[in-house]
Amino acid sequence: MPEVDVAIVGAGLAGLRCAQVLEASGLEVAVFERGATVGGRIQTDVVDGYLIDRGFQLLNPAYAALRASLDLAALELRPLVAGVALGSVTGPTLLDPRRAPGSLPATLQALPGPRRSQLAFGRLAAQTLIAPQAVSRRLGSVSTAEGLTRLGITGPLRSTLLDPFLVGVTLDPDLEVPLGFTTLVLRSMLLGRPSVPARGMGELPRQLARQLATSTVRLGAEVERASATEVFVEGTTYRAKAVVLGVDAQALSRFDPDLPPPPMGSVTTYWHATSGSAGRALLAVAPQGPWNSVELSAAAPRYAPAGRRLFATSTPTRVPDAAARTAAAALQGLAEGDLELVAVTEVDAALPLGRPPLELDRLAQSHGRFVAGDHTTTASIQGALVSGARAAHAVMATLGVDPPRKPRPPR
Repeated sequence: MPEVDVAIVGAGLAGLRCAQVLEASGLEVAVFERGATVGGRIQTDVVDGYLIDRGFQLLNPAYAALRASLDLAALELRPLVAGVALGSVTGPTLLDPRRAPGSLPATLQALPGPRRSQLAFGRLAAQTLIAPQAVSRRLGSVSTAEGLTRLGITGPLRSTLLDPFLVGVTLDPDLEVPLGFTTLVLRSMLLGRPSVPARGMGELPRQLARQLATSTVRLGAEVERASATEVFVEGTTYRAKAVVLGVDAQALSRFDPDLPPPPMGSVTTYWHATSGSAGRALLAVAPQGPWNSVELSAAAPRYAPAGRRLFATSTPTRVPDAAARTAAAALQGLAEGDLELVAVTEVDAALPLGRPPLELDRLAQSHGRFVAGDHTTTASIQGALVSGARAAHAVMATLGVDPPRKPRPPR
């Protein structure tokens, strides 16, 4: 019977980060992944020379867990324009005054709604930057929709900007996610500049996997059952000192029927291309749909072949391709006939939708098995990485293994 120190189910970001920390501590780890590639929900496909991420995904370098686990320089991050366009890239544009000080007057003028609502949002943003944990705890028991209203953030500022933008981030059409979580997301966006790796979002899990021993990750290996000390994979039993379930919330319910999966947010992304010179990598949002759209090849040219432009336009639900083309053209200021549909990525279970009260450490173990995944903390890349490291440290504490004094540097 094969034996390892730790068996991990799932090679998403949580499972890979867990393996990274455990191997740096000298433990022998096996990661079992039923798919053909690492990454879980974070994948990049190549379609006719275009890089197509599975769903609309951005990476925020302000996430602290990224610096602890990845070589950001090697990812060659390509930032988007620090701002949001309302309605279309040719409509009113709100730029980040911290990065473009000269944009402050125009940004204030472009903000929709009454000044009292703008000031209320400004106060929330300032408090989030100054005391993020206190604000998150204080606002963790109320939904985002209700909480913003209580704070006086209402009117056109909500309907034309904040609500459609936050729906695109949380994938929750009703914004029932805790406002405490939303403030953490807001803070990361204020501190960092959303970016994409030059070779697509799939480079994140690939880099994590490259840091592991060659034989650690076993692809195409579906775990049929898992106990606290054994995993059963296609007729073979692997014995382990500890087992980690690094799977998403839906898969976790298969291993533990007493844990029904939480509601999940879905997203459909329509990838359109056209020829011509690159525009601006500026996120455009529209309340109808709601929709968001960005020219990713303007930030990262490798997303499209030379002389071509690639746009990612997303909405929480699937719509007819013709309606998506109309929305993409309007948001990008282009003629519908100029856009060619390259791919459609429909992700039914893209993010777990947390509900108040906010819990940043929801589930550590299940019947003696350790648990990792963004559903145990915050629904984000940060949450997945944090949960993986947290599970690894829990395993080491149980096994009496000291964590590494100096974590293995990313490569």
